[in-house]
Amino acid sequence: MSYNSSELYHAHSNPSFPLHNFVIEAGFIILLGLVAVAITGKMISDGVIFESHDILIHITWLQHFSKQLSEGIWYPRWLAGTNYGYGSPTFVFYPPLVYYIGSALKTIGLNTEQTITTLFALAVFCSGLNFYIYGRNRWGIVASYIGALAYMTAPYVSFNIYIRGALSETWSLVWIPLILLLTDKAIYKAKWRVGLAICFAFLAVTHLPNLLLCTICWGVYMLFYLPKQPWKNVIFTVGSAFVGFGIVSFYLLPVIIDKPLVNLNFMRDVMGGFKENLIIWQGTNNTTGHIQSFFKYGILTIIPLSAIAFYSHSKNISYQKKICYWLFFLIGLSFFMSYLSEPVWRVSKTLQMVQFPWRIMGLFSFGMAAMFALAVSGVMRKSLCQRMFMLLIIFSIWFWNAKYSYQLSLSLPGLREPGNITAARAEEHWKATVFDRVQTALHDPYTNKLKDTKEYLPLLNNGNPASAPTIDQASVSVKSGKASIKINQWGSYNRIFDVTADKISTIKVRTYYYPAWRLYVNKKSHPIDVSDDGTIELKLDIGSYVVELRYQWEQAFIVGIVLSILSIAILVLYWIKSQIFSISIYL
Repeated sequence: MSYNSSELYHAHSNPSFPLHNFVIEAGFIILLGLVAVAITGKMISDGVIFESHDILIHITWLQHFSKQLSEGIWYPRWLAGTNYGYGSPTFVFYPPLVYYIGSALKTIGLNTEQTITTLFALAVFCSGLNFYIYGRNRWGIVASYIGALAYMTAPYVSFNIYIRGALSETWSLVWIPLILLLTDKAIYKAKWRVGLAICFAFLAVTHLPNLLLCTICWGVYMLFYLPKQPWKNVIFTVGSAFVGFGIVSFYLLPVIIDKPLVNLNFMRDVMGGFKENLIIWQGTNNTTGHIQSFFKYGILTIIPLSAIAFYSHSKNISYQKKICYWLFFLIGLSFFMSYLSEPVWRVSKTLQMVQFPWRIMGLFSFGMAAMFALAVSGVMRKSLCQRMFMLLIIFSIWFWNAKYSYQLSLSLPGLREPGNITAARAEEHWKATVFDRVQTALHDPYTNKLKDTKEYLPLLNNGNPASAPTIDQASVSVKSGKASIKINQWGSYNRIFDVTADKISTIKVRTYYYPAWRLYVNKKSHPIDVSDDGTIELKLDIGSYVVELRYQWEQAFIVGIVLSILSIAILVLYWIKSQIFSISIYL
């Protein structure tokens, strides 16, 4: 049996329609998976794109995160093997969700390179799937499917994969459609507020800059609901987001409280800071040049799509209002990415932690995909001739964007097909260096040869960051005096060594100081001295000692865990209450 486009459009309102047996929709979902594979195809066939900005650090983090999980550390907040073995409090501050997923993939047999590739492909697929779920009952099956394809093939997605290697940011795009879907449901039914809280929690432990941007946009979105819905419904829906933040307090609270302990302010100056990354019409460097192109593509995409949407919904005032809302949303995002918004960025130190105003392009891509869906939903109601003509225009616009993404992926070498680096790329020597480091991160990650990012370097008492680590340093050494050292255990969170001091000695441990470290000498607590380079020292008199270093829970983390447990309890009680209320209504 075959179905015409009009039937497909109205299928979601007809419970008896065969699509509700999930046959055709299952086919659509499989096609979304194939599209995700196609988008990441260059990486699948040729290996990870070693030139992408962040790929080295994501491989490094995944390797050490998964290793420490295998050691029984359920939340590896301190990566002991990075910074040439000096360690780093990376996951005190960086969201861990993607690395839990990656560790699970490694557990089932994928190697690290396959895991990274799979994570990118899954992020693209889940983004499209969630957009389809979000739009299905708003715009119809066909329209939401086209929107999902547009969301997946947006140039910014390929830019994140192939130019930036922005793994967590790509995953953050997965949660945007679900948050809007659950918000719309939570306004009317209390049970959906549980899902909304969980979704906000997932976004929080996926990518902090996009959490901030999405929360701001979501807050504005909720203001539109305030005059239209009972205020209690709106307040409780907003409250569910805060409960979601509470669920992940074990992560968010230390980020806020412990921020002064590390070099996080470095993030504000990356690539020249926010001012150098505001969009102007002409790009000033390779990265912003790509962003200017995406911005132009976006504007030139939105204009014809909105015209088609307005024309095709010309007799539906309600839909025209919705189109206007989406246009206002896109115009607002464009403003905050452009140089016109510089005064806003300048006054907000918190907003500057987003680093790049063009990160808003993820939300912009979502809005652009919605315009695709709005245009298609109206076109499906037109006569066959008009429908074919306008669908051809829409497909051409989509193909134009998808082609740019495809060409972008082909322009960069993969790890298994790197080209002749020493000859053809001799003028770009640093790329060869990155190639070697990526190889080390993949195949030899645990021999203290890998660094970490500068923003997580612990700060010294004078406010300056600790000195850059030095490779090939001894785990424990005698800085002054005379002593012999025997290492008994050197784990990620627990180090034990014997010291026999023939003179008063200062012992230097190749570990950056962080307040979570506790020092015990002969099983008694002992003060920690911090050396000039930020590593741990201790002074010992003449004698024999058993020295132990333990990485333990600091106060902010303990309080965060308590708040997380309380928030989960609140959510469970709220869900039980909503279920009882629903049953009583039914009876």
